[in-house]
Amino acid sequence: MPISLAPQVLDDLRRCAEVREPIVLDGETNWPDRGNVYRYQRVLLPFGDGDGRVTHLLGVAAFFNSSGATVF
Repeated sequence: MPISLAPQVLDDLRRCAEVREPIVLDGETNWPDRGNVYRYQRVLLPFGDGDGRVTHLLGVAAFFNSSGATVF
């Protein structure tokens, strides 16, 4: 992942940890070193301890080109 996308991803991770609920995201992003705009879907799942603190996050993302085909 290019460093330019880190703020967006970190904001999503922080939000998931704060709300302590799964988050499903749909959006578009520009991937500068690949020179393309991709549509993406991301799912983030928080996991925690017995005290309700989020200790881990599990995330998965799929990226699609303009034709709708999965790119990575």
